[in-house]
Amino acid sequence: MIAKSTPPPEYPNVTIASMLQDVFGAFLPPTSPPVRYRVLSSVLRVRAAPGVFSAVLGRLAQGEILTAVPVIQVKLSDGSVWISHAAGWSCVQWLKPYMEKLL
Repeated sequence: MIAKSTPPPEYPNVTIASMLQDVFGAFLPPTSPPVRYRVLSSVLRVRAAPGVFSAVLGRLAQGEILTAVPVIQVKLSDGSVWISHAAGWSCVQWLKPYMEKLL
């Protein structure tokens, strides 16, 4: 078991200050650089949390570009993939892609 004050071995060159801990004290990967996404769907909902039963906060239009900082990606048990961004959470993919990652 890894002590809370020691970064996990898969990140040996990372300082504690550059790592986050989740609510259970487990270390999260180092903060990633911003990632930009383009909306492919005609309308994509922005939700309060990942999942289709979460409250709708707004909508993104096709072609709209958003930036995720830090990149927080969640894969739900139904196979859908969600990302967090400034406006809330949006689905990246479920059965088909709703957004594409820009390089």
